Amino acid sequence: RLTMGPDGWVWLYIDNAICRIQPEDGTIERLVEARPAQNLLFFNHDLYLYGGTSLRRIADLFVEE
Repeated sequence: RLTMGPDGWVWLYIDNAICRIQPEDGTIERLVEARPAQNLLFFNHDLYLYGGTSLRRIADLFVEE
């Protein structure tokens, strides 16, 4: 499932990695290896990975300094 991130990139799983795609030119950036979840959800500054009975959180992903 494709998910639009607050950074303007499209986020999804490719193989066993969380990736994001730049919509303007299709550039793919692999961010982190992770077991596939069924869905990605952004809430505030956090990314949630969920599916079945699993819920994982990556905190403060989009905090500006």
